Amino acid sequence: MPGQDQADLAALENWIKSFGTGLTKDQVVARIVDETTGEAGSDDLRLRQNFRYADASTSVSAIVPESEANVSSQPGLQSRIVPIETGQTMVVEGVTNRKPDDNTISVEVIQGPSANEFDGATVDQWGRDGIWTVNLSTEGIEPGTYTLEVDDGDNTDLVQFQVVEQTEDEQQQAEGNETTTAEGNETTAAGEADEDAGNETGAAAGNQTQGAAQAGHTLEIRTEGAPLNYTISFAGNVQAVDQQVEETDVVREDGTVTGQITGDDSDVYEFVGRVLDVSAEGDLSNATFVLDGEEVSPGELTNATANNSAVAAPAIGSSA
Repeated sequence: MPGQDQADLAALENWIKSFGTGLTKDQVVARIVDETTGEAGSDDLRLRQNFRYADASTSVSAIVPESEANVSSQPGLQSRIVPIETGQTMVVEGVTNRKPDDNTISVEVIQGPSANEFDGATVDQWGRDGIWTVNLSTEGIEPGTYTLEVDDGDNTDLVQFQVVEQTEDEQQQAEGNETTTAEGNETTAAGEADEDAGNETGAAAGNQTQGAAQAGHTLEIRTEGAPLNYTISFAGNVQAVDQQVEETDVVREDGTVTGQITGDDSDVYEFVGRVLDVSAEGDLSNATFVLDGEEVSPGELTNATANNSAVAAPAIGSSA
C-alpha cells in the first residue's frame, strides 16, 4: 500500500481515509488504480470485488426452546421470540458483522421477576454468516416477562421474552421421572444393605442376570474345512467378541456383519434383537451356527431368534 508499512485490510482502510471525504465510489477506485495497476511501468495485478463497508452491529434474531433451535430463522430479523417453559433450556440466536475471536458477545438477562437467577453467557466463535448462539437454563426461574441484553462491546440489543409455566403433560412427565428416580434410589439402597449383610447368593444371581441381559444372544459361526465368506444381517445391536474375530471381520452400523473363517477358526458375535438374513459365498452346508450354545441350521436361525427379539438389554456399540 502506498505510504503504508503493511499490506493488509487495516492498511487499505488507512490509505483510503487519506483521500479525504466527499469522494464517490468510482473516484476512490480511480485513485487506487492510478497508484497501483494503472501507474506507468507497474507490474501489479488486480482482482476487483465489491464489498460493503458498514458500521459494527450485533442483534438477536431468535429466542426459542432448545427443541426448536434447529428451525432456521432469517438472520437479522427478530422473527422467532417463543415463550419458554420453566425448566427448559432456551437458545438465543443472533447475527453480527464483527470478526470472531477478536470480539466477544455477552448475553445477559437484566430485567424480570427473577432476572438475577439467570446465568450470563458469552460467545466469541461464529461462522462467515455471522450467526451466533448461546444456551441459557430456565431451571428455577419464575414465570414472567424478561429483558435480554446482548452486548458486543460497542453495540447493544435489548429483547423481551416470556417464561411461562410448564404444561400439565410436562409436569406429569417430570413428576414421573422424579418418582422413578426415587424408587430406583430406594432399590439401590436396599441392594447395598443386603450386600453389606453378606447376601452373596443374591449378589451372584444379580450379576448373572445382568450379564445375561447385556449379552442378549451369542452366535458362533464355524466351518468344516473349506473357507467360508459370510454375511449376516441383524435387527438390533450387535458386536463382535474381540478374541474370536480377525481383521477381515466387519460390523457395520446398519447391523450387518461380514467375515471369513477357515479351518478350525470360529467367529463369535453378541447381539440384541434377531437375525434377519444369512448368506455366504459357497456352500452353507459346510457352515455350523451355534445360537446360545445350541446348534441350528441357517434356515432355522431367523425363526429361532424371532420369538426372542424383545430381549431387553442396554445398547451394544459396534466394533470390528
